[in-house]
Amino acid sequence: MASNNNQINDDQLESKKEELAEKIIQKWFTLQKTIKEEITLEDVIISQQKSDFNLLKAYFKEYYTAKLNIRKTFDDIRKLN
Repeated sequence: MASNNNQINDDQLESKKEELAEKIIQKWFTLQKTIKEEITLEDVIISQQKSDFNLLKAYFKEYYTAKLNIRKTFDDIRKLN
C-alpha cells in the first residue's frame, strides 16, 4: 500500500513538474514574441523618423527658397521705384 502511495505521489510530482515546465516554455515564447515585435516596432519608428526628417528638410528648403524669391521680388520692386 505504501508503494502505491509513493507511486501516486511520484506521478503527481512528475505531473506538476511537467505543468511548470510547460508554463515556463510558454512564458519564454511570449517573451521572444514580445522582443521580436519590439525590434520590428523600433525599426518602423526609426524608418518613420528618417522619412519625417527628409520631409522636414524638403519643407525647409522650399520655405527658404520661397522666402529668398520674395526678398528678390521686393528688391526688384524697390529698384523700379
